[in-house]
Amino acid sequence: MLVRAGTAEGAAASVVVPVGREGLVLEDDWDGIGQRVTGSGTTRLHQVRVAADEVEFDTAGTAYGLPYSSTLAQLIVTSVVAGILGGIEQEAVALVQRRGERSFNHAAAAKPADDPLLQQTIGQISAAAFAAQTVALAAADALDADDDARQPGAFDAGLALQGLIATAQAKVVIDELVVRAGSQLFDVGGASAATRRYNLDRRWRNARTLVSDNPTAYKARALGQYAVHDTPLPASRFF
Repeated sequence: MLVRAGTAEGAAASVVVPVGREGLVLEDDWDGIGQRVTGSGTTRLHQVRVAADEVEFDTAGTAYGLPYSSTLAQLIVTSVVAGILGGIEQEAVALVQRRGERSFNHAAAAKPADDPLLQQTIGQISAAAFAAQTVALAAADALDADDDARQPGAFDAGLALQGLIATAQAKVVIDELVVRAGSQLFDVGGASAATRRYNLDRRWRNARTLVSDNPTAYKARALGQYAVHDTPLPASRFF
């Protein structure tokens, strides 16, 4: 387990210890509505023994000593959300195909698969999934450019900033798309889609949980401030 720590002198460090170490307690007390294994439960540390080789102090120009050091971690979460959107697309197609001949007597077609309104909804979900994947990959390309330009002891602040901007922009776009698509999934299936047997709500719940971990509104506001006033983006690892 990695723990961020500080010394009495103000130095910051990363401490990596086994989860079974005496004094380290992980409590599975998080009751979120979706996306398990997010590490959101309570962690208690009491007189945990730490060896010298388990501590790495921050140094300028490396790891946590660099600005925007957690951009990759933020993009990983956003990429998971984009993957959920791809799953929603697959579920929507399968749901319409599974309905067979069953439809409403006032529907636009006798078969759900031939209904232009359902086809339109699936088309919107498909476009959203494509957009999410494309935007996530574009952000990844920006981070790759930053990583490729780095040399030992060298840091290109401009490329790092572009990676941060692209990652934040990707989150703002993808978060909105996935929440809407998760709801549209039920428009495709009607009441039959709400059965617990299909568990289709897990897509929305998982996405909503991940999206809430780092509120989209703060990202969008920071991007707007930067665009209008050239206000520096937050250097916090949680941005």
